[in-house]
Amino acid sequence: MIVISNNGEQVLQDPNNGTSGASTTAGVQTPYDDNDDTLVGVVNESSKPVYALQLSGESTGTPLFGFEGDGICTYATGGSDTNNGSGGGTPVPGAGGYTGDQYCTPSQLEGSLAPSGPDPNGSDYQGPNNTFSNISADTDSGDVNFSNGIAPGQSTYFGLEDSLTPNEVAVEYGYWMAASDGGIFAYDAPFFGSMGGKPLDAPIVGITADPKTGGYWEVASDGGLFAFNAPSSAPWEASR
Repeated sequence: MIVISNNGEQVLQDPNNGTSGASTTAGVQTPYDDNDDTLVGVVNESSKPVYALQLSGESTGTPLFGFEGDGICTYATGGSDTNNGSGGGTPVPGAGGYTGDQYCTPSQLEGSLAPSGPDPNGSDYQGPNNTFSNISADTDSGDVNFSNGIAPGQSTYFGLEDSLTPNEVAVEYGYWMAASDGGIFAYDAPFFGSMGGKPLDAPIVGITADPKTGGYWEVASDGGLFAFNAPSSAPWEASR
């Protein structure tokens, strides 16, 4: 489990987490495939939304993103590696899906049994609101991207091909810059729109994020607020 706070991040491991008779990787029982894959939970205890994680096993040669087609979705209800499936992995005794597995698409459920075989981008390892990108040629490093961010106090999960250690995680919060004409420049952060190109009574002087939605407000010098994927309730606010 990756716990993110304003003071940094921790990688916690539970040696008792796993199935009966599960094998171990670096002394840690694997949670779902009885072999080498790892289920990773992420909890955001910071005061800002988290949009991505950079993971790297380069120093240890750990193929975190060496996806083999037996991700967590193949152990979902109807997945190829559940007891009712016929995938290449080892079905976990009693496995018949898990809470929240409804997000898995037919191709994610198939995993290695998909017509094109294992997805090198690891779609079957994805959780309900994340994707993988920037996977290195040696599959030791890559990014985990969270759609709309993980808001403070929220959590999510995904699968990897091996265990993490504390020095293999870097958090990407991302940021925005707002121009006086309302244009917004997003850096490793989602773009939900801007006042750029729209008539303004006063110039834009600031931008602030909504920690609950991952959206933001632009504020003008006359006190006007323009909300983008963020709540708008006061008379002087305008949702765009």
